[in-house]
Amino acid sequence: MKLKFNLFFILFTLVAQNAQPKDETNLPKLAVVIVVDQMRYDYLIRYGGYFNSGLAKLINDGAYFTEAYHEHAFTSTAPGHATIATGTFPSKHGIVLNNYYEHESERFVYSCSDSASKILGRPEMEGISPIKLMRNGISDWLKKANKQSKVFCVSLKDRPSVMMGGKNPNGVFWYDDESGNYVTSEYYMKSYPAWVDSFNTSGIIYKHFNDDWVKLLNEDDYLISREDDFPFENKRVGRTFPHHLKKNESDKKSFLELLPYSPFGEEFNFEFAKSIIENEKLGNDNDPDMLFVGCSSGDKLGHDFGPLSQEMQDYYLRLDIYIGDFINYLDAKIGKNNYVIAVSADHGSGTISEELERRGYDSKRIQSKDVQREYLAAAEEIKKKFKLN
Repeated sequence: MKLKFNLFFILFTLVAQNAQPKDETNLPKLAVVIVVDQMRYDYLIRYGGYFNSGLAKLINDGAYFTEAYHEHAFTSTAPGHATIATGTFPSKHGIVLNNYYEHESERFVYSCSDSASKILGRPEMEGISPIKLMRNGISDWLKKANKQSKVFCVSLKDRPSVMMGGKNPNGVFWYDDESGNYVTSEYYMKSYPAWVDSFNTSGIIYKHFNDDWVKLLNEDDYLISREDDFPFENKRVGRTFPHHLKKNESDKKSFLELLPYSPFGEEFNFEFAKSIIENEKLGNDNDPDMLFVGCSSGDKLGHDFGPLSQEMQDYYLRLDIYIGDFINYLDAKIGKNNYVIAVSADHGSGTISEELERRGYDSKRIQSKDVQREYLAAAEEIKKKFKLN
């Protein structure tokens, strides 16, 4: 848990200093927490020789930890982000899985679902809020220490933003792949700020509409990864480079759906993060603010291609550039000595079963529907044994 401790040391210091008499000239005005979904530590080693921007700067100028673990039993996106945000385990914060079996309703429920909190502008969609989160988080502690402090969250997925935002953030946003907009729910606000509407209608989402996802570097630079054409990779955006992000030349619908399955999704996400800072004036005064940025494309690509793939290598090469650009923005906008930045991960990833099998391990793929069926069967057995009907 060393990495999580380091993250909390930085942020708890921000809260504690704010609650005490202080020299305001020495306090960071903004804390930025970047959580990269499914980031394994060994990525920093395997790809580190190719980093020359943001990740390189964080490694060279900051501190990082070689053995960092989440100690809870099932590591996935929702419990991972909730654990980072609250500093407690799922047994305390209540988020045990992304989707889990709820005994009261005798059905599987989504960790962020809330029928009372409709999506603004999309009332037909399932409502979203942190209502199932049972503990306050670092953002709540900061706002309790200073009511003038502001907390905002953005991610391509909803659950990273929701869990990191805690109970009382100023704004939580995530990407809607049907509309191509960043959205939120009624839990957080009653209407969108004008700047969000402006961002959503700006057309920036289509920056890469005419681009395929091609390799950033020369072919030989990818020899540290598995061969490009691996039989069991997902064909969602094609199994090999170049990857096509739309089904035909003019298909905007498929482009919006497939954008998060490329590094370009993170580029778009950091642009929205900049817009939050600009329009909500984060880091503009001596009341410290907090911004959470969830990088979700790495998880989507990890599931589709596996951690040893060339796609994962290219993703991290580009993430290095995007984080570097964001750091340059923070230096210019907030000032080099006026912010702190921490990077963590909600969970890692195991090598895909087919890769292990060809290396001689006894390995096979288990389908999620089969696991869920076993869950339900076990629940029935427990009910019978303890007479819970």
